[in-house]
Amino acid sequence: MPLTIIVVGAGLAGLSTALALAQNGHRVKIFEQSSFLNEVGAAIHVSPNATRLLRRWRLPLDTLEGVKCTRLRIWNDKEKYLSTPVTTAEIQVKTGNPDDWLLVHRVDLHNILRKAVQNDPATEFLLASKVISVDYEKGSILLADGSRHEADLVIGADGIHLSQHKSDIHTDANAMATLHKLDWLFAIGVIFFCLSIWGIGANDVANSYATSVSSQTLTLIQAGVLATITEFIGAIALGQPVYPVVETVGSWQF
Repeated sequence: MPLTIIVVGAGLAGLSTALALAQNGHRVKIFEQSSFLNEVGAAIHVSPNATRLLRRWRLPLDTLEGVKCTRLRIWNDKEKYLSTPVTTAEIQVKTGNPDDWLLVHRVDLHNILRKAVQNDPATEFLLASKVISVDYEKGSILLADGSRHEADLVIGADGIHLSQHKSDIHTDANAMATLHKLDWLFAIGVIFFCLSIWGIGANDVANSYATSVSSQTLTLIQAGVLATITEFIGAIALGQPVYPVVETVGSWQF
């Protein structure tokens, strides 16, 4: 049965969720507090399992002008080569799917998702609409302008702003255990990848430069970079929680 669904937040997570729901027959209203006047971002990896979803949603990936990554290589700060933990060809053989591994700019990916959502007749896009309160049990939200909107389901996809609505959730859920050093990974590891891809020069090889990393941390870098988009797109679209996706990608079980 088609549902009317409210999605709070129009980042990569919110837009991906809205598009997947709309293409499956539901009506979706997206509320975004910004006006998208100054979108920012950096280089991100779109792993093969993510590009598979984007193609399924019929998004024009060629307009991203991304670089097709062929392999991931890891170096230390002394410019000593450490390893090539994975190649795109290995992933394609293992999964039996010829999906690309793309290196793109976040803003470009966000733009094609936004246009796809805005052009879908099953969606309603409301910008400059700040949500200040959410009643998840009643399926309603209250905007800063005083208006209230209701739906069959409310999905919070506004990142750190979701904490503002915490008091309206009936029961606090215990946080799932995350991977060891994940905070270090996103603070340091992804930065190294972004610098190596876009600062040193874009090519088909992702080079990571890091200072004093352990074998465990290397695995986390692999997991985190490939899961950066998977967390936002794959987990939501496939109805999976984020942690198992990260764990799966981290052990290369695609």
